[in-house]
Amino acid sequence: MTDIHWDKEKLGPELDQQVIELFVRVFGAWVDDANAPMHEIRARFELVGTMIGRTLAVINHEGPIGVDIALKIRRYEEHYRARCARSVGNLWGPNGKLRKHFSDLSG
Repeated sequence: MTDIHWDKEKLGPELDQQVIELFVRVFGAWVDDANAPMHEIRARFELVGTMIGRTLAVINHEGPIGVDIALKIRRYEEHYRARCARSVGNLWGPNGKLRKHFSDLSG
């Protein structure tokens, strides 16, 4: 298997952001969430964090595929699940920016 070479320093942050935006847009934030229960939104964002973590762990992995990739995936999953959990409270909690935004759109 040949290695894929790309400029991680230049393209890495942009690629990370694109992956995050993709999963949040597709699975995370929906217009009809204005009245959605928080446990549903939290569960969805936990899944989003897991998918972001898995994807970015694989993208950023260097070297041969071995046991270390499983550990890296687990670390990234935990990091992004925690990050998404913090964001949910700030954005979807009472008076959260997204809850207010989607309430205005649906109301």
